[in-house]
This record gives sequence, structure tokens and C-alpha cells, in this order.
Amino acid sequence: MDEEYIVEAIRKWRLDERNETMEYFIKWVGYPESENTWEPLANLNCPLILEEYLNSLPKEEKDNHELCLVNPAHADGFQRNATFSHCVSADIGISDSSGSAISSGIGGDINLSIIVKFADSILIEEVTLADMLKKEPEALLDFFEQRILTSKRQASE
Repeated sequence: MDEEYIVEAIRKWRLDERNETMEYFIKWVGYPESENTWEPLANLNCPLILEEYLNSLPKEEKDNHELCLVNPAHADGFQRNATFSHCVSADIGISDSSGSAISSGIGGDINLSIIVKFADSILIEEVTLADMLKKEPEALLDFFEQRILTSKRQASE
């Protein structure tokens, strides 16, 4: 007979991008934190603990959780609660008031996007500068510092 594991608490959540499955990081009754595991919702039998956990989330994280449940294909790494890996590049886009891209900067809004890599995916993703400043400000600063140092070195050669 299989041993039944009992959920003590849910510590965090993420969207597994490979199979678009919501997973929860579970603390099991009678086991230390070092034995916590990522489990899909189908493996859990703890509706009250799940409801309590979801109600405890800040509004933005709760909204991201809902987005991932409703439309997982449109969630970026931050919305999936994926582990950030590194910045790849930056992209400056110029758009008009409707959000449509335009070829000239005259009369347009400048939007800076950061191209990043998350640990849960082999693909790179585009995220907003605002999200990077909020979620990974040190990584963003390091990225731009490296670009400035590289530019200075190349200019002095």
C-alpha cells in the first residue's frame, strides 16, 4: 500500500511552461523543509489549505496566478513565478498613442524592453523595463553596467 503524504502548507507557486501546468511548492507533514517538492494541483487533496494560501497572496501575485490559470501561454516569466536567470539584451521600441510601432521617434513614446532568460525555459522572453525594475533591479543594473564598461573598452581601443 502506498504511503499517503499530507500537505502541511503551500510555500509558493509557479507555472511549468513546458506543459502549462500549475505547480505548488509543498511542505509535507512530518518532513523537513529540505524535503519540500513541486507538485501539480492534481496531486493535492487540500482545498482549504490551497484557498488559504491563495487568499494570502498580494493582489498582483494573485492576479498573475489567475492569468496563468486562464491563459498560461500569454504569461511571461515574472507572471509564471519562474526563476530569473539573466538579461540577454535591451530593445528600444517607439510607438504612437495607440501602441502601434512607428519608424520615427517624432511624436512617439519610447518603450524599453529587456530581453531575458528564465530558468524554466530554453527560450528568451521580452519583459518591460518597469517589471525588471520591480522584480530584478540588481540584475538590470549589472546588465547595463556591463554594457557601459564594454562600450568604454571598445571606444578606447
